[in-house]
Amino acid sequence: MTIRPTIGFVGLGTMGGPMARRLVASGYEVAGHDPSADRARQAAAAGVTLGASPAAAAKAADVVLSSLPDPVAVRQAYLGPDGVLSTARPGTVLVDMSTIDPDTCREVAAAARTGSVDCLDAPVSGGPVEAGNGKLVFLVGGDAAVLERVRPLLLTLGTELHHIGPLGSGLVVKIVNNMMSMANVAVAAEAMVLGVKAGVDPQRLFDILSTSGGRSHHFLKRFPNVLAGDFTPNFSIGLSRKDVSLALAMAARLEMPVPLASTVRQVYEAAHAQGFGQLDMAGRDPALRAVDRGGGARRGGPRRQARRRLGAAASGARGTPGADQRVDRVAGRRAPVDRAAHPQGLLDREIADLRDHVVGREEHVGLGGPARSVGEVQPVVAHYQQRAAGPHRGGGVRERGPTLVGG
Repeated sequence: MTIRPTIGFVGLGTMGGPMARRLVASGYEVAGHDPSADRARQAAAAGVTLGASPAAAAKAADVVLSSLPDPVAVRQAYLGPDGVLSTARPGTVLVDMSTIDPDTCREVAAAARTGSVDCLDAPVSGGPVEAGNGKLVFLVGGDAAVLERVRPLLLTLGTELHHIGPLGSGLVVKIVNNMMSMANVAVAAEAMVLGVKAGVDPQRLFDILSTSGGRSHHFLKRFPNVLAGDFTPNFSIGLSRKDVSLALAMAARLEMPVPLASTVRQVYEAAHAQGFGQLDMAGRDPALRAVDRGGGARRGGPRRQARRRLGAAASGARGTPGADQRVDRVAGRRAPVDRAAHPQGLLDREIADLRDHVVGREEHVGLGGPARSVGEVQPVVAHYQQRAAGPHRGGGVRERGPTLVGG
């Protein structure tokens, strides 16, 4: 009889929670940790023994699995004072399933090696449903012999294991895959809105596209939920933004231009800045969030009303004719500003908001995204200041200004 390894599981959220519960149901002894009390309670109800820290979850484990949102969380979980490596025993295998940059993975592995602990990067393809029913696809980087030690465990969670190559190579494939996925969903959302605005019924449009050449895995999987008004974050806009950023960072290190991916990143940045970071990645287009099966605007609670307003904005109905929206810098509210009556004042505020956002003072306007240095920002600000002083405000052709892409 094969003795099952004892499992430590760090990160019991959208993906980690279903995986931990499946392992318990399959007969594994699992000790887990998550900083969210709600997620921890859900795992405990399914039979996971809770640990107060990653170190506690890993203390008695033969294999430690982790599913965490970003590189910072991975470093803290493994390398922090209460991290996994503070208690992991020699011979333990660490399998990180997070989507992070390969350098962070190698950093953790180098620290683990000093304690005779082995590491694999094993990001997954699939969502919460696949995590719970054992149909994930694993993209594994690391030593083949180490993979064989945990193969039966991983096959409890997935149907396919792809050994890509050395440590970090699984993450390279995952980042490239997600780069493709985010771009696909972004353009599919635009295409759906275009078809609906041109007069085609949303459901009819989806039915036809789902059998046509433009269809994709994510289109078939996510857009039925969109048509039902369900933007539950099976994979959120916030995570999409993070993963495209990982791709841009990898491209920058390799000195490879990726102009399309840079544009896709800005699409998700815009949705995040509007406050929709916790919606599913397919909800990134404001007009799409306002479309129902009949092509009308949704009504209901505050979130649906917000989607309706954004949908109206996307279709050109921007409230009072000649008005725009600005951020009330004191109260943090959106207030109408008459562009025709106060063009100079509005542009001054746009310049100030731009400067505040890109140099990292997002708390004034409720925006996310990376902080920028003043040196990076100055050419963009200077362009808009030149617009403010220029003679062409009433009409004519304007040159497109510089932009901050990627980062």
